[in-house]
Amino acid sequence: MTDKAGLEVYPYTFRADEGRVPTYAKNFDDMLDIFLNKVDVDGLFTDFPDRAVNFIRHQDGPFQWRRSL
Repeated sequence: MTDKAGLEVYPYTFRADEGRVPTYAKNFDDMLDIFLNKVDVDGLFTDFPDRAVNFIRHQDGPFQWRRSL
């Protein structure tokens, strides 16, 4: 729906510290997988950019890094 309107979705703030990963996700990487590969957001904001970049570089899901790092 947002794509048709020309909008991009960038949710925030993804956190990996204890108690901050929602119960629907097993861990921080699972949360990233849900949003990047299932919900299909355009990107996200996080206080743990090293972990998010590492996930994106090494995952097999449909999300592809759209810009050079």
